[in-house]
Amino acid sequence: MTKPFARTDRVAAQLRRELGSLVHEFVRDHGLPSVSVSDVEVSRDLSHAKVYFTALASEQAKTATKQLRELAPELRFRLGRMLRMRHVPELRFRPDETFDRSCISTTTSRWIAASILMPCSAKSARSRRLSRKSTTTPTRARPTTTPERAWRPCRHARHSHTADVSLMSRPRRPPARNVHGIVLLDKPAGLSSNQALQRVKWLFKAAKAGHTGSLDPLATGLLPICLGEATKIAGLLLGSEKAYRTTARLGVTTDTDDADGAALLERPLPALSEAMVREALAPLIGRIQQRPPIYSALKQGGEALYRKARRGEVIEVPIREVEVRRIDLLRLDGDQLELEVECGSGTYIRSLVRDLGESLGCGAHVTVLRRLWVSPFTEPEMWTIEQLGELAEQGEAALDGCILPINEGLRDFPQLNLDAAQASRLGHGQVLRGNWRDGLQVAEGPDGNLLGLVDVAGGQLRARRLFSWAAGGGANELGGKETA
Repeated sequence: MTKPFARTDRVAAQLRRELGSLVHEFVRDHGLPSVSVSDVEVSRDLSHAKVYFTALASEQAKTATKQLRELAPELRFRLGRMLRMRHVPELRFRPDETFDRSCISTTTSRWIAASILMPCSAKSARSRRLSRKSTTTPTRARPTTTPERAWRPCRHARHSHTADVSLMSRPRRPPARNVHGIVLLDKPAGLSSNQALQRVKWLFKAAKAGHTGSLDPLATGLLPICLGEATKIAGLLLGSEKAYRTTARLGVTTDTDDADGAALLERPLPALSEAMVREALAPLIGRIQQRPPIYSALKQGGEALYRKARRGEVIEVPIREVEVRRIDLLRLDGDQLELEVECGSGTYIRSLVRDLGESLGCGAHVTVLRRLWVSPFTEPEMWTIEQLGELAEQGEAALDGCILPINEGLRDFPQLNLDAAQASRLGHGQVLRGNWRDGLQVAEGPDGNLLGLVDVAGGQLRARRLFSWAAGGGANELGGKETA
């Protein structure tokens, strides 16, 4: 069961983490008094956030408050880009009255001011000198503070997702390794698809990784992660059929068509029956015309729509054709509606729920969204980030057991077997001639080694996308079939 304020606490933690470094950056660039963010409290409706800060000198608090409030819109915009949030709460800066300034000595104050204003390059050089000095002569420990909201100096590991606002360095990246295959990730709520991808890539120490289609931060469920040479088939999986289970709330329309957005309109809920809902769902099944949400990853003029929407630009999203194979009504309980949807590539569940709400005359938005499967992984064994982390602690062998071979993502395509001579010619880009069936096929070498994707037309076979080991005649670098 989800805690009632789990989402509010999560947003507060994200703002606290990034605001610490942003404020210190503005101290240097805008000449602000030396201040530090000590705490962030987010309202239950996410409309605003109280940002508590402390200043080195008490007489600077009033000046700092005025300047921070003037810079709040720019800080809010920067936070939206850094955290990829559709709606950043309004920032309300307040001096931290609970902070005991008497516990900071003169030496500590000078050290904090220096850590805020010193350039990054000078800091790193100073850190190296201190580390060398510590091996020869003992150094006096710096004074520490004990109040509830202690002073937190500048942090430069801005993009670390686990570090708090403190003097912590970004963990050293492990050496990359060539690992190939597909990991079926159960993406958690609160992370973007790219953030989830980067965590998996870090755990596997993979040299190359990619995902097969974005999930909203609110959404959970199957996100296939392609590692190494498997990234070459990510585009094929991107266009596959998918299935979702979603819960919608009737009566409220939001700007993002989901619970992460701001409410635009509330309407009374009419008396609804399951028969009425199924009747409204019927026009949404089949090949339909759908308008994607304004807050989406679709690009217009080379830029994602959600970036334009955050800047307040007026956006006209073109209607496009999508295919919805089935929509099953699982539950109707008051203003809560649960659906299961099977659809083709490019279909937005948020748009389906929005259009259903308008058809019912009350509006609706998505509150829960989970991806059940992506073709060809219709019965997936998914792994959470926590499970992968536990396996990583046991060693690479245990972690690599989660990787599916590349050919698991290609099992819906017909296979074409080549002999050693044909495999060698194909690996060097030559066109082959023979009596083969036309269409896109998966080419395999004489020992069942996966070579890549090929196009066959009029008896001519051309390489579409070959794996790196195909030039060796089909013997991949891992030996035998392509696994991990």
